[in-house]
Amino acid sequence: MPFGDTCNKGETVLFSIGTRLEMAGTDLKTIMEILGHKNPSTAMRYQHPSPRHKLLAVKTLDKKTEKELSEKVINLEKKYS
Repeated sequence: MPFGDTCNKGETVLFSIGTRLEMAGTDLKTIMEILGHKNPSTAMRYQHPSPRHKLLAVKTLDKKTEKELSEKVINLEKKYS
């Protein structure tokens, strides 16, 4: 169900809280406890990260990979020079 479609105010608040907590880096267990859910899939239903948040997550992975590759190249250069 898309955000805001045929849901009551309580569900809209849960969508907002779940999404904001997740986008702020809060772990799933904590989100589950705050939302009062026992099942991870129920808590995840209320998390809808924005496209920008997803893009930033991928860019973070790219930066980490780039840094790891750079370090490996430097180590190889040191080893063989």
